[in-house]
Amino acid sequence: MSERSAPESLPVWFDTPVPGPVNMGADEWLAAEALRHGGPVIRVARWSEPTLSLGAFQVRRAVPDALRGLALVRRPSGGGAIVHGTDLTVAIAVPRSHPWGESVQRLYDEVHGALVAVLRGHAIAARLHRDAPVSASGAEEPYLCFDRRSPGDVVVPTPAGTAKILGSAQRRLQAAVVQHGSLLWVANMAVAAPARHAGVAEVARAAGVALASDEIVDAWLAGIAAAARRRLEMQSGCTWDQAGPVITELAGRFRDPAWTERR
Repeated sequence: MSERSAPESLPVWFDTPVPGPVNMGADEWLAAEALRHGGPVIRVARWSEPTLSLGAFQVRRAVPDALRGLALVRRPSGGGAIVHGTDLTVAIAVPRSHPWGESVQRLYDEVHGALVAVLRGHAIAARLHRDAPVSASGAEEPYLCFDRRSPGDVVVPTPAGTAKILGSAQRRLQAAVVQHGSLLWVANMAVAAPARHAGVAEVARAAGVALASDEIVDAWLAGIAAAARRRLEMQSGCTWDQAGPVITELAGRFRDPAWTERR
């Protein structure tokens, strides 16, 4: 009788807080690492200061007044602007040849569905948003990611309706896909009230449920690994411990005003 082979690994890095351009450079490196590894790789990012990340196709001059003055970076992925600093930012990269890389929606659903299962286990009635985006004829989408609703977003019930607590955006390269995800944990007090959104911890607290971020993230990552049929492999250092010079070079693109101001 042959022995069953051990499942392949899913590497995860927990990075220390850095400025926006370094975070973007590390995610660019993550795409190459997914190809080298031959499967999904994950990076949990932190931000050294409150930072507004613009979607790749958003107009820079349209930044709302409530968000001016924040550190600014433009993502290579699409979607709406995000105020980082009180969110848990998770980037996952997969080869295009991987089943999760073949479909835009499948990658959203696998990653987001794992969080839904964790929150439901804590008595939070989270679900994947399934309705198509709705906007008035000719109207532009809201500027901020958490004011938008797209299929696959994670929403939770509130007395006023629903709150979006996780959204993601993808960059689909020739050989790999990078998905940036932002789980809003608590409202960001660095911005004016019109630009704030309640986070999942606050929604849960209002329902009488206490959530611990480390516990939720660990369970979420375990759920992603289970869905991918891989074993989590926590890396001992940050991504720049492994590829610092490469990440520094890649970050230069995101520091360049020509990139930030290109639209």
